[in-house]
Amino acid sequence: KSNKKVIKGIKMRTARKESASGYYHIMTRGINKLEIFKTYEEKIKIMKILNQILDDMSIKIIAYCIMNNHLHLLIKSEKDSMSIFMKKVNIRYAMFYNKKEKRVGSVFQDRYKSKEIENEGYLFSALRYIHNNPVKAKLVENVTAYEWSSMTDFLLDEVNIIDKDEKEWILERFKGRKDFLNYHFLEDMYSHLDINEHMKEHEIEKANRIIVKYLQSKNISDINEIKNNNKIRERIIQILVNQTSLNAREIAEITKIARSTVSRLKTKIKSEQKRTVPQIPR
Repeated sequence: KSNKKVIKGIKMRTARKESASGYYHIMTRGINKLEIFKTYEEKIKIMKILNQILDDMSIKIIAYCIMNNHLHLLIKSEKDSMSIFMKKVNIRYAMFYNKKEKRVGSVFQDRYKSKEIENEGYLFSALRYIHNNPVKAKLVENVTAYEWSSMTDFLLDEVNIIDKDEKEWILERFKGRKDFLNYHFLEDMYSHLDINEHMKEHEIEKANRIIVKYLQSKNISDINEIKNNNKIRERIIQILVNQTSLNAREIAEITKIARSTVSRLKTKIKSEQKRTVPQIPR
């Protein structure tokens, strides 16, 4: 029988699990979806803060991605050191941001989220997921085009805040940098930390607006009418794939189109995008 006490009306924090491998996927975000890393100055500042704190601690950053309202990190650390590290990062950045914006109060949403990584497959999957965040958010068309992630560090002969030894170890698992890049186009079978259900709700609302606008342009009043019009059906799926982060199941539910059809067309679209990715020198 559990000895844990439950206090009515108080939400107890769940203790963080410790990773046997020492690897963790971390995500922290701005309070109330605040875009705390929106500008060039803000992104540069969080990079500098991370770098400064790394000099004082035995923590290794394996991968990162700075989005406008949240930050992803893949790190190797002891659990207690990770908490100290993130506390320092949050405090220093909050001081900078509040001074810059002439505001007071919390800058980050609650405490940071973390997910322990226990095997090599999940480690590489998390790295891929982190690098693909800007693609998923439709900020760029391919993973090589985003400036504020560690993808550039892996593809070029340089490192920014990621650990050099960890970078070399990861790249050794691939036949070359082109092989490493191609890995980022594979379908992910793992689930990862995401910003939360509000992002999904926003994407669904956005998708519905896109559909309505397109159907109105074609003088179609009922979405069910598109089932027998292959051209319009494929065009709608193409627009939703390119302009939202919804998966095939979600697009199928919204459009009333068979999931198998949506999956087939989504794969076709992604393949065409892949062929347009610039070649990376070995």
